Amino acid sequence: MKNLQTLKGLPPGFGGAGHGQGRKSVSGVGAGKSPVLRVVVSQAQKDKVARLGGVVWVRKMIDAA
Repeated sequence: MKNLQTLKGLPPGFGGAGHGQGRKSVSGVGAGKSPVLRVVVSQAQKDKVARLGGVVWVRKMIDAA
């Protein structure tokens, strides 16, 4: 019986889980997952945050408070 990769049309050594891919934690690599803060705002407030610098600006404001 052919292996699964051959059946999918992939050469051996390709495919499978992509460990380590994706956005890294804000705390740094290996520090675990960063907590998530969700805030409900109006569209005008969302646009204003984007103009001011987005998530980087929000983090600076929280650190400065």
